[in-house]
Amino acid sequence: HDEIGQILTGLKLKLELSARQTDDLLRNDLVEAQSLVNDLMARTRRLSLDLRPATLDHLGLLSALLRHVRQYSSQTGVHVDFRHIGLEARRFATELETAAFRIVQEALTNIARHSGADEAMVRIWADQHTLSVRVEDRGRGFDTNSTLGTDPSTGLAGMRERALLLGGTFVIESHPGNGTHLTAEWSFDDNPDLQFHNES
Repeated sequence: HDEIGQILTGLKLKLELSARQTDDLLRNDLVEAQSLVNDLMARTRRLSLDLRPATLDHLGLLSALLRHVRQYSSQTGVHVDFRHIGLEARRFATELETAAFRIVQEALTNIARHSGADEAMVRIWADQHTLSVRVEDRGRGFDTNSTLGTDPSTGLAGMRERALLLGGTFVIESHPGNGTHLTAEWSFDDNPDLQFHNES
């Protein structure tokens, strides 16, 4: 997905540059090509969200998140204060690991794209009863009522759906100028199939 996304982004930029330098007839064709690239980028992104990252299978949730946070900070310049409790040497149901990873990934992507913040906070913790994820920033914030479920570029509806499909909860709090706080939580008491097991 990353390689395909980079190629599509490069193609999009070249099309935009060409559209500014050519005559009207060719410009119309280039604008149409840009629209097709935008659509393909969106489809590729949706497809990637349905795939389970290989790092989860090989490393587990904690190691996969630590690796992602390092790469994210390096690529975006956004510092991530990442803290965890109760995840060492524990594995969860594959669906839960994927959901938790993707929610953190999407939330951090939103921070880089939309918040204007240069720092984010990620907290993930587990005990015998729950797995909880919290992502915060002190960026520009937004009106959750008008954005949730209406702007596919933010992925908020997808994050909520990932949490709810596994019987979890999803809460997002944000106001313009006051940053954003996102929390997802899953109860092992309500859904024992999600319960962790020790790594062998």
